[in-house]
Amino acid sequence: MITFGNQILYVSIVVSAIALLGLLLKEFKKGEIVTKFVTPAILLSAGLFTFAYLLLTYYFAVSDFTYEYVWEYSSIDLPMIYKLSGTWAGQPGTYLLWVWVIFLSAAWLAVTTKHSTPLARRTQIITLIIGIYFTVLTLIQTPFKSIYELPNIAEMIASGSLPANFVPEAGNGLNALLVNFWMIVHPPLMFIGYATMTIPFAAAIVYLLTKEEGWEELGRQWARFTWLVLGMGIAVGGVWAYFILGWGGLWAWDPVETVHTVAHTHRLPSCYGASQEEQEHLCDSCANAFSGLFYPYHLCSHSGAKRSFQLCACFWRSLHGNIAATINRSDHARISWSWNETVF
Repeated sequence: MITFGNQILYVSIVVSAIALLGLLLKEFKKGEIVTKFVTPAILLSAGLFTFAYLLLTYYFAVSDFTYEYVWEYSSIDLPMIYKLSGTWAGQPGTYLLWVWVIFLSAAWLAVTTKHSTPLARRTQIITLIIGIYFTVLTLIQTPFKSIYELPNIAEMIASGSLPANFVPEAGNGLNALLVNFWMIVHPPLMFIGYATMTIPFAAAIVYLLTKEEGWEELGRQWARFTWLVLGMGIAVGGVWAYFILGWGGLWAWDPVETVHTVAHTHRLPSCYGASQEEQEHLCDSCANAFSGLFYPYHLCSHSGAKRSFQLCACFWRSLHGNIAATINRSDHARISWSWNETVF
């Protein structure tokens, strides 16, 4: 049985696909009837994701342990603030947060530009494709998975070992390292920064493919906001690392956080190049290249994803590095990093 939260995600895919179809038809000057529904469909998608995230937050607030994700990252005795921050404690919840902010960004783009220019329409097309992609990822690792879908629970209910309406009395709870003030601040800053990079990334890709003017004006403020928010997130994460015994500070905490810091520095040339292009029409290709590289760099370095580690393996081998990642069942990832001794 599909849970209510997953139903919302499936409906959002259909609605955003209608918006994407309308934009594509408008590009080919066909299907005027469908194109009228583009902006309402995008706004509806943003509303659906807002409702889905609030629904997940509600499940955490009331400790609804019929959902595996809530059981895994919450417990009865947790203070309310840590129950709510449990929504982004695991990968499924962070994907939902990510895609929610992407569609809020798409809604902003739709309202402010009204898709009146080819650049705005094409940027929105790329933004929606990315949004749909992340929606699919969210459904694959959904935070709305019921405990009754777990094979061992289903078998025990079928055999009569557990009642049909079985609900765990208490959750697994947050890892002790995550019951910390910085847990409330660091993850949302990082993932809001990732998501808001979507529009400047999409605008830069459109410019690289079509040479459509105006990309810097469309994406400049979002790029600056992204740089600020991600910088705050990395700084907060570094402070957190110094407070936790054994993490050893920012650089020794997690190699993935180091990758985030390196990627974050790539945002500076893009912001500078965009400002120079606006004033003197210089550095356009350089600024676009950095904008285009920044987003997939962070996709690759996202520390919560098993698949991202596997995807990054080829990239890091090309830098003569070796990553070994093992996911610990106690809610957090232990990462071992060793550089091969290589003469560059």
